[in-house]
Amino acid sequence: MKKKILVIIGYAVLIYASIAGAAYMNQRNMIYIPSLAQKALIKDTKIPNQEEITVTTKDGLKLYGWYSPPKSPSFPTIVMFHGNGGNVTWSAELLKPYAQKGYGTLSAEYRGYSGNPGNPTTYN
Repeated sequence: MKKKILVIIGYAVLIYASIAGAAYMNQRNMIYIPSLAQKALIKDTKIPNQEEITVTTKDGLKLYGWYSPPKSPSFPTIVMFHGNGGNVTWSAELLKPYAQKGYGTLSAEYRGYSGNPGNPTTYN
């Protein structure tokens, strides 16, 4: 009887260790969930005067984002990042009311998201 219990406990430990090991090895894939959509289309947000901008990183990647200038120099620009899932259209939608009131808006996009090159887990 004792031997059976030890075998069962051994299998349980082995299964648990396998699941924990797999979760550890894939944790980056579970944290960063890029949108499967290709490059988002700026026309989908209908924010006035919004244009696509490109930023070149230190390691030479060209990442895009969407920028709408403020109505006047007295209005600040609000920068928004969409979080670990989705794409730039999500933050642009949240910024639309501010852009309509005259604030500048910048919807930034990450490495590896929505058609941008790179991997979200690497940076310089």
